[in-house]
Amino acid sequence: MSNNLEISENIRLLTQPSYSPKLMPVEHLWEDLRENYFNNRIFKSMSKVVD
Repeated sequence: MSNNLEISENIRLLTQPSYSPKLMPVEHLWEDLRENYFNNRIFKSMSKVVD
């Protein structure tokens, strides 16, 4: 909303509605992943995280 805001080329701004119930399930997915799969674990590489 500012005229002085500089956005780099690798960032794309997306507008969202003030209330978006369709996005809420995604938030629960990340919560579940953090609590059940990534808690107190160390991965040797990024590929192990993806696996």
